[in-house]
Amino acid sequence: MSELAERAASSIRLAPASSPASVPAAVRPWPSVDRLGPRRAVLAALAESRSVLVVGSAGVGKTHLLDVALGEWSAARRAVTDQAAAVALVPAQAAHPEPAVVTVGGHDDFGALTTLWHGSSGRLVERPVQQAGHVVRVHHDLTEPVLLRVEDAHLLDAAAAEALVSLVRDGEVRVLATLRGTPSSPWSELWKDGIAERVDLGTLDPAQTQALVETALGGPVTGETGRRIWLHTLGNPFYVRELVRHEVACGALVERHGVWVGLIGAEPGQRVLDTVARDLERLDGPTRDALELVALAEPVPVTTLDGLVDGTVLDDLAHRGLVVRGTDPAHPGPGALDQPLSPTVRLTPPAFADAVRVLVPHDRRRQLFALVRTARSGFRSDHESPAALLRSVLWALECDVHQSGERLLRAMRAAILLSRPEAAVQVGSAALRQTVGGPGPRVDVLLLRAEAWRLVGAPERSAADLLEASERLAKDDTGTDHRLRQIRLAEQTADLHQFHDDDSDESLDLIDQFLDELGEDDDAALRSALAVRRLVRLGTGGRFTESIEPSLAALKAAGYRSPSVLALAAPAVFGLAQTGRISEAIALGSRSLRAAEVHEREHPWLGSNILAAQFLVHLWAGDVAAAERIAAVPPGGDWGYATKYSTDGTGRGLIAAARGLWSDAMAEHRAAAATLGVLDPYGLTEFAAAAGAVSAAALGDRSTALQLMELARRAPHRASAMVESDLRLMLVDAGLWLQQPTVRAEALALARWCAERGLRRTELEALHRVLLAGHLQGTPDPTDAAVLVRLQQVGDLVSGSRAAALVAHAVAVVAGDGELVAVASRDLNARGLWLPSVRPSARLTAREREIAGLAAAGLSSRAIADRLTLSVRTVDSHLSRVFAKLGVTSRAQLRDLRD
Repeated sequence: MSELAERAASSIRLAPASSPASVPAAVRPWPSVDRLGPRRAVLAALAESRSVLVVGSAGVGKTHLLDVALGEWSAARRAVTDQAAAVALVPAQAAHPEPAVVTVGGHDDFGALTTLWHGSSGRLVERPVQQAGHVVRVHHDLTEPVLLRVEDAHLLDAAAAEALVSLVRDGEVRVLATLRGTPSSPWSELWKDGIAERVDLGTLDPAQTQALVETALGGPVTGETGRRIWLHTLGNPFYVRELVRHEVACGALVERHGVWVGLIGAEPGQRVLDTVARDLERLDGPTRDALELVALAEPVPVTTLDGLVDGTVLDDLAHRGLVVRGTDPAHPGPGALDQPLSPTVRLTPPAFADAVRVLVPHDRRRQLFALVRTARSGFRSDHESPAALLRSVLWALECDVHQSGERLLRAMRAAILLSRPEAAVQVGSAALRQTVGGPGPRVDVLLLRAEAWRLVGAPERSAADLLEASERLAKDDTGTDHRLRQIRLAEQTADLHQFHDDDSDESLDLIDQFLDELGEDDDAALRSALAVRRLVRLGTGGRFTESIEPSLAALKAAGYRSPSVLALAAPAVFGLAQTGRISEAIALGSRSLRAAEVHEREHPWLGSNILAAQFLVHLWAGDVAAAERIAAVPPGGDWGYATKYSTDGTGRGLIAAARGLWSDAMAEHRAAAATLGVLDPYGLTEFAAAAGAVSAAALGDRSTALQLMELARRAPHRASAMVESDLRLMLVDAGLWLQQPTVRAEALALARWCAERGLRRTELEALHRVLLAGHLQGTPDPTDAAVLVRLQQVGDLVSGSRAAALVAHAVAVVAGDGELVAVASRDLNARGLWLPSVRPSARLTAREREIAGLAAAGLSSRAIADRLTLSVRTVDSHLSRVFAKLGVTSRAQLRDLRD
């Protein structure tokens, strides 16, 4: 079981419905979600003969919870009765063990609720004459108080509710009621007075949601896919189920190499639309109008709704749990503190809002838009949040309402900022079909749409937009920003060359051409901006000898205030670390990250890029705990910008590998590879493949490891060029696990390659692998002493605890001191490096190899069990088989085994 599944299981239990493996996921029975805590609370209340109020929003599983609890309770009563009858302790006339459950709820088509009939007393409760909403009937003659089950008790009118509550207070009826939103009188008085137990049923958290989806699909989903599903449903089980089923059916959620991927969702399915339509039919006119208006305008400031929506109506919607007021619940954190104190309103969850929007007729959309536009006539549009601006513009375009070119451009920038490039394409295409204000704004639209096309994986369309922008800039003078537009054109064209064509030289040539064309009268700031962009290209291309010092000087001169200059931080951090200046890299990353917070609103990717650099540098330094803390930062949290394109999945895989959890590492890398197979706009496939190759090789999956190694070698470098030395090192490590005879020569070649480029950290690692390869093969080389001397010299130039551990291990290996090697190996393990020590054998399963490696590193059975989420007994069972297969009798002998 993975750590994710273990966390989910701590509060819920997933029971997959039985079905053949060949059944398509779209029609496979949905697994049940057993809420352990709430279920136990209901059972405890039933055992104490108390009433229960189950409170929660629509779709969270209130009815299912009562079904499960009542079934378990009834079974327990039958068992007790049967056992008692067997020993003649229960007289024949005893009450039947089945509880008398009466169903209450459902719309009363006849419009009359005449009586509430209580069978045990025969008392007739008259209902005041008014329009009825529900029917309550008892179907059996009863010999004990009725257990009254009330579905959707919040829909009962006051008279019916008061009558039921009166029976509960008299002790003649026990109630199991489900309610939406905050319980109101008289239900609230029941639990406040201690007569009923209130059980709140919430939504699933992200880990629980992903576990549910994976159980339903019968396989893992990528991190990006699981996060998108949670953000869209906020963990509401009903919407999770319907979203997954619909997306599988329409092809938005697909299986790739055993992993489910769905990066962009689909429109609401018909089942959701039918359910939401029924809910809307129950609302009165003003309430439905308010709900539709909020759905179309969200997130909308409450002040904007003044005069459009009655305050009591909005309060009622909030009370029902249909709308929320405040900041976005999906992204809590310090970043929410500087939001306007005047709250905004939105529907929850977003999947519900999507369905409401689809159900609003076109003419009604136009009417509501006109109302909002009139109400906002005095509202400064530049005060809109990016999400509100984008939603407003999309709504206007859906209604064929003209939007100014300036507003369309702002909406496109907002879409890219919110990681919604597909929306930027839609808005941009609409803008190009109208007059946007002259040649300059039209070029701006083309440039923004080109960027969006690149991010959705359509580089050929991006190139077409850039070509048109280039032709227009060559033909027309676009005003005071003409030169800036030319620079943006050069930069985006360079992006295509570097991140899609893998031609960093061409991208540099483009920028150099613009630098040469700048005249003496041109603004010095433009020349400086181009120079910074050139340094960014050099850094992301891995040319650190040319980029590091000028980048550090530029960052210092700008005082970390300029976002364009701050873009140098991430490649500079990578460069410093790979040249051995790890402490400087960490310090630079920390300073830059604090500076990036200032620019979070307009440049959220700055912080994300620096975090990614810091993560890897901490791993290289041997500080696995610090890397784990960075990996724990929720993507899109305070930064508001999702870490997309599998970087977080690859990071989790590297953390698992650093802890020796090869099975978990392989699962994460496989998920990352599935994502990158769908969309890889920057070029991370090569690095992810190399990381996956190490995990596959460590698990003994030779075929997969060789395939991934080949992919890593032939894939274009693109963004992976920034960490090419580490990528090459991972291929050497995979070769070590696979016992490839050429691995020593490959490690030596890598060490020389790094030495030529001043990449001391990776040179140190490569020299260590040179010595280790001979040690594992049992054939030390005569040059090992010279290699060790060079390794010690390089080790003195590399900061970080891992560097010292590498040197100590290498010294022990060359000395042939088995005890010192074992001690030094455990030190390396603690710093995130796990290399082969147990003799690989085709007879060992992947799990046996994993446990054997951990045992050889000195971990106890309890420690191994905690790491792999197994029982100690299971670990010992695996170890006994390992001992038998390898012909050893102790853990110490495992450490002595070498290839």
